[in-house]
Amino acid sequence: MSHVSLRTWLWGAFIGLLGLAGLAFALEEIEESESAAQVLVSQRERAEQGDPLAQFVLAGYYARGEGVVADSVVAAHWLLRAAQQGYAPAQNNLALCYADGVGVPADIAQAIVWVRKAADQQYARAQFYLGLSYAKGKGVPRDQEQALSWFQKAADQGFADALNHLGYCYIVGRGVPKSEVEAYACWACAAPTHEGARKNLTLLQSKFTPEAKQRAEQRTEERRAQILARKRKVEAK
Repeated sequence: MSHVSLRTWLWGAFIGLLGLAGLAFALEEIEESESAAQVLVSQRERAEQGDPLAQFVLAGYYARGEGVVADSVVAAHWLLRAAQQGYAPAQNNLALCYADGVGVPADIAQAIVWVRKAADQQYARAQFYLGLSYAKGKGVPRDQEQALSWFQKAADQGFADALNHLGYCYIVGRGVPKSEVEAYACWACAAPTHEGARKNLTLLQSKFTPEAKQRAEQRTEERRAQILARKRKVEAK
C-alpha cells in the first residue's frame, strides 16, 4: 500500500528574542486512504496515551490550526508533555515558545533550560539556537567561545544555518583562524538547502584562483564525509 512520505511543516511564528523564525513539526507517514480527520483522531488518541511523537504532531495541528481551531496554549501544552518525556524536537520548540511567549508566558530562562536539554541530546537545530543565545547574550552571559562551540556541533551534523554562520566566522576570523578555504567548505555544504550560503559561496568563488578552488573543493569533500560520519554516529545512539 502506498504512503505519503514524511513531511515537515512549519509554524511560522517569528521568535524575536533569539532571532529565530519558524517551529518545525513532523507528521508521520500515513495511509493515503486515511482522511485528515481520521489522522487527527488517531494522533490525539496516541497523544493522550502518552506517545511523545503523537503529542508533538498534535501540537503542530494546534499551532497551525489544521483540523482544529488554532490555539497556541494547547499547542504549548502538548509540546510540554512531549518535552517532559525527553523528546528533543519538542524540547527545542517549547524553548522557542518560552523565548517569545507563544502559548506560555515569555521566560527566557525557561527557554534556555529547554533548548539546552535538546542540544545535549545532539539535536542540531537546538545546538545552533543555543549558540545564537550565547552569541547574543540572550538568557545566558554573552560568550563567543561557547557560541562557536555550539555552532560547530550543529555544523558537524550538517545543519545548514550553522554551516552558513560558521563560514562567516572563518571569513572574518571570529573565534577561528581566518580561512577562505574553510569558509568555502562550510558554504558549499550548506548551499543545497540554504540561500544565504549559496550567495556567499558565489561571491567567494569569484575571488578564487583555479588552484585555490581545487583546494577548497577538496576540503569540501572532506567536510561532507565528516558530516556524514557524524550523522551516522548520532543516529546510532
